[in-house]
Amino acid sequence: MPLFELPKMAMPAVFRGIAEHGVGGVEGKLREDEAASGEMAGALRETIRPTRRAAADYGIKVIEISSVNATSAFDFSPIFWARSRYRKS
Repeated sequence: MPLFELPKMAMPAVFRGIAEHGVGGVEGKLREDEAASGEMAGALRETIRPTRRAAADYGIKVIEISSVNATSAFDFSPIFWARSRYRKS
């Protein structure tokens, strides 16, 4: 059964007219809501785009900093191990 179609049954013309008017109003509101949700989706897309780029830049910077820290730790580790071998327990 298609959306908003009235059932096939005997109904006084007055009630049928009221029901059809109500269905027409609902269909109109549905179209308005669909248009509004499309506009909101577009606005959300435009809002997220710069945020997504900023998050990617932040992630790249974190990786760069981690790389520098790891390299520094590995550069320092031979000095640490060399000193600890000569210590007496």
